[in-house]
Amino acid sequence: MDGSSFDAPTIPASGSANSTGFDMLKRHAAEVFQEFFGDSAQDRVNRIFSGMGPTATSAELAGACSKALEPLLGEGMAQSYFKRFQ
Repeated sequence: MDGSSFDAPTIPASGSANSTGFDMLKRHAAEVFQEFFGDSAQDRVNRIFSGMGPTATSAELAGACSKALEPLLGEGMAQSYFKRFQ
């Protein structure tokens, strides 16, 4: 990190034109989780995203997804899969 501060925009879970970023993150998470968890990937994504609430930022959602991968990959590698959303 370069030390600069960035506030991630709030991406509503549904019902908005701005949900495109949220949808991209959800699709990416499903692909990543499919690679590591197989058939249960979409269920994992749905649980994470529904637990975050409708006002969660993309960075918060990406962080929650990376936390789910940490037991398998370690913190650094897990975060690298979702870095573009944080």
